[in-house]
Parts: sequence; C-alpha cells; structure tokens
Amino acid sequence: MPYIHGRIGRNINWQYWIALQLREASKFTYSLASGLAVQYFNPNWHYFTVTGKLNWAAGDYDGTGSMHQFTPITDTKQTVVADGAFGSFSDTAYRRINCKRPPYTRSFNGIIIYTTDLAEYRKCARLQGSELSAKVAYQFHNDFDVSFTGGVFIPNKNVIQSYTVRWLAELAFTIKL
Repeated sequence: MPYIHGRIGRNINWQYWIALQLREASKFTYSLASGLAVQYFNPNWHYFTVTGKLNWAAGDYDGTGSMHQFTPITDTKQTVVADGAFGSFSDTAYRRINCKRPPYTRSFNGIIIYTTDLAEYRKCARLQGSELSAKVAYQFHNDFDVSFTGGVFIPNKNVIQSYTVRWLAELAFTIKL
C-alpha cells in the first residue's frame, strides 16, 4: 500500500496512505480507501504519545457508475467495542484520537464512525455512532503481560435501531512463547 510520511519539527510525524482496488466483471470498476495519521511524541515527558487518525473507505454504490464499495483484503477491526458492519473497514469514515503514556501502557481511544454510502454521502455523511475505550496494560517481563480493556459504543438511534448501547470489559493475561 503506497504511503508518504514526514516529520514536522522534532515531535510531530505524519503519514498519508491510499489503496486502490481495480475490478473487471461485466464492466471495469474501482474502489478507494485512504487515511491520514498525525502523531505527537514527547520523549521528555515519559514518552507521551497522541495519535489522530482519519480513515475513509468507499461505500455502497447504486451500480450505475464505475466506483464501488471498497473490500479490504484482510478483515482488520477498526474499533474496540463496535462489532459487525461497524468494525470492518468498508463503507465507513473513522476519526480516532489515541493517547498513551508508558511505562504502563495506558491507551485512551475516541472514535466517531460515519457511513460513506456514496449516494448518501453526496448529500451528507450519516453518523453511525461513537465509541470511547481505554486499555491499561503492564508488562512484567518481555513475554508476560496483563491488560484490562473497557469501552462503550453509542449508536446513532436515527441510523441504527437494531441495538442499544454496547459495552465491553476484558481482562487478559498474555504469555508469548
């Protein structure tokens, strides 16, 4: 996947990527996905890091044009709590903020999920929902750690009526062999 990246000053890094899918069935079609990430890193303050991401993937289309839904090669989950159609990287736009500060890994995420159905997107993007999550981890040794993850996904009731608020609480002990 092609990307460009750079640095602004000593503490700010950025990266832009784009993916293009080409298809040939009864006619030639294409689909796009892209993203931008900006990261602030301060080694003088206990390696404090803030990362902001904006990712976009083409959505459903009515079939009259050459652009269609982006289909990821691997099923990379974009969210912590939200599941199913919201967690896959297709027909969506994500805005994400992540903060962490070692020595214990403490991570806080805020994600806003929009639909990118191209027919609807021309009018206005529809908010699917918002997710807040946090993870605290402690690495006892190079190959043993314990972590606790918690979060909530709040759907937009005007768009998603199939379920209410979704919660997650997870405690994990990991041994790497």
